[in-house]
Amino acid sequence: MKRMFAALLVFAVLATACGCGKKDEKNSTAESDTTVKKTETKKEPSDGIISVFSYKPDTFCPILSNNEANVQMLEMIFDSLITLGDDMQPRAKLAESWSASKDGKQWTLKLKNGVIWQDSSAFSAEDVVYTVRSIMSHTDSCYAANTANIAAVKAEGADSVVFTLKMPNPCFVNLLYFPIIKNGSIGADLQQFSPIGTGAYMLEDRNEGNVYYLAENPSWWGGKPACKLIKVRMLPDKDTALYAFGSENIDIAAAENSDWGKYVDATESSYAQIKTPVYHFVGINNKNSILSENGVRSALSYAINRKEICETVFLSGGVSVNAPIRPEWYAYGSQTEDFRRDLNAAKKELEDCGWELVDNSYYRKKSGRKSIRLKLDILINEDNADRENISQIIQNNFGEMGIETTVTKAPFEEYEKRIANGKFDLFIGSCVIPADMDLSFLLGDGNLCRFEDDEMKFVLDELKTKSDKNGIIESYAEVINLFNQLNPMLGLAFRDKVMIYGNRIEGEVKPSYYNIYNGIEKLVKK
Repeated sequence: MKRMFAALLVFAVLATACGCGKKDEKNSTAESDTTVKKTETKKEPSDGIISVFSYKPDTFCPILSNNEANVQMLEMIFDSLITLGDDMQPRAKLAESWSASKDGKQWTLKLKNGVIWQDSSAFSAEDVVYTVRSIMSHTDSCYAANTANIAAVKAEGADSVVFTLKMPNPCFVNLLYFPIIKNGSIGADLQQFSPIGTGAYMLEDRNEGNVYYLAENPSWWGGKPACKLIKVRMLPDKDTALYAFGSENIDIAAAENSDWGKYVDATESSYAQIKTPVYHFVGINNKNSILSENGVRSALSYAINRKEICETVFLSGGVSVNAPIRPEWYAYGSQTEDFRRDLNAAKKELEDCGWELVDNSYYRKKSGRKSIRLKLDILINEDNADRENISQIIQNNFGEMGIETTVTKAPFEEYEKRIANGKFDLFIGSCVIPADMDLSFLLGDGNLCRFEDDEMKFVLDELKTKSDKNGIIESYAEVINLFNQLNPMLGLAFRDKVMIYGNRIEGEVKPSYYNIYNGIEKLVKK
């Protein structure tokens, strides 16, 4: 339960993602390429060095670092097996191809030939096996969840890796976006880890105080980087990084939706959008005597103004949804959903459940000899402005049709405990949907909303047996339809973030949630 709670309530893990995404896009089939806009501002001569920021490294080992910005920096030095596009389909990187057994429990990856480490030794399957086993043996790795379903991994020759899974997973390859390290490279002292990778850049043996330099890797398999040198400034936090961007001391930065506009406008800079897997929702206690009726849950869903939440709280940085699958993801298929607020439909759902609107003010229902009043509490955690703003909008939305609500703010520890123990009516929460789009933690056994449905369980189990893209899409269509019918929770939006680029940066950018510097080697600083 503790592990599930952590997965459910984690809030926008990486600062990678970009906001202000296009609304209601369906089924993007390609990675989002954004051309950094050129400005007409007169520029002083440039040294051509692109500057980014990081925090002081805890280790140069990318799979064991607990420093988010440091991991992002190291992803320029180390390559992953695959990369993920906005559509959540894997694309080849160090892995050239992959295939699964009929039962979906064994996956074989063929590796790219001719890849060498930055010390000129040959990259092989043993390096992949070592990386995976290292993650599996370190439960505190930020990639531990990616390997949790792996029962065994072995090399078959120099260019083939075989994974055996505990449970079948049709989207297992999606989880292989973690950096690959060299066989035997982890020693007793992680601070002495040598950052020898296969990526586009290599760490120079120099630093100037709080500055590191990444030089082009002349033997990189991906070609010759357009940018020869990257300067990495060690800064204390993201706010300082944004200030440094505004003063043109760094060229690329991640920003919250509330911040990015002013920096882009002030510096005549540009931004790139990233569609994130960060899902915001209203959790429902499905065991609550009132909320156990699907008609009541459906009424609540009809009453919410998702568009208002997306536009005012997230500053249009995201896409309104109900079900926890983004419209841009290939698994979403070709279906359409309508999330317009409909108070008439909401009222009808309540009336059909026996609720009566009294004096156009509140709802009541006879229960035996007594009458009960429809009144709900919305639980949020303190010091979370977004959740407070969302709760206020929802409270107003419900109030407009006579559903009475209160909002309870609790310290996070109490908030966590109350949800875990089922001591709530509704709560405002968020989570990161895993890269393999596995929704079991939200809708399967032991979920925090206490939702139970045999048909949903069957569809989720059946999904794991699918091996082809069409079959996966069909199964997710069933999941989404069931979700919209049963309302186990009330989806609100997927929230996005933004990467901003200084006015000297030119080229095609491809930042992703899983690698914010993806494609940085193709940029130039004029």
